[in-house]
Amino acid sequence: MCQGTTRERRDRIREIVLELSELEDDELDETSLFIDDYGLDSMVQVEIVAAVEREYTLVIDDAKARRMTSLSSVREVVAQARNEILAGRRG
Repeated sequence: MCQGTTRERRDRIREIVLELSELEDDELDETSLFIDDYGLDSMVQVEIVAAVEREYTLVIDDAKARRMTSLSSVREVVAQARNEILAGRRG
């Protein structure tokens, strides 16, 4: 799993979304919806899920993947998935 500070993870997730969405940095905000606000194709959303899974060695189930509709929600789902893995290691 990719290690690093919370800030580094937040920045890297933003980079992934920018790269796959082809949006400019100043266009992307935390809460705007990929499909409704930016007009992205649903396949871009699928690509974002796959990219963060690869980047952080995660498996994100379909229910959680459907929640990944904005930059902030991608970050939330990734954080939850990482926390679940860490909790499993401790338990």
